[in-house]
Amino acid sequence: MKVSQVMTIILMICSAIVSFYMESIANAWKFLMALGAGTGLVYILRWFWWRINAWSEVSAMLSAFVISLVLEFGFNLRSDNAYDFAHLVLLTAGGTTIVWLIVTFLTKPEPKRFWCLSIAGETVGKNVGSDRCHSHGCYSAEG
Repeated sequence: MKVSQVMTIILMICSAIVSFYMESIANAWKFLMALGAGTGLVYILRWFWWRINAWSEVSAMLSAFVISLVLEFGFNLRSDNAYDFAHLVLLTAGGTTIVWLIVTFLTKPEPKRFWCLSIAGETVGKNVGSDRCHSHGCYSAEG
């Protein structure tokens, strides 16, 4: 049995356990929103800021997961209470942003890339080497 098949079975079992304890679908959506709070900014900035790398995104996902669970179960901020839910999301988003910014500055940036514009039907966003950059009207990903 492959690792991916085992992980799928484990994920299915964990999902069944979590769904058993969910009282309503609204609470499930709030729980998912709290788990993902703070990750959106790094996913958007990934396209505009050359410094963000894969470790930035991984740290955002993991820290959002850990922070939201600690706040919800450790500090008893419940997602079914609107006041607690607002604090839960804001604290998770703030903490997650701090974590991925620290990781971004402590790790190497992605390698410099050059992107070509489409001319005569070629694909837009073609990754080319710097030797072909000037002759094809390419632009650096760093601006």
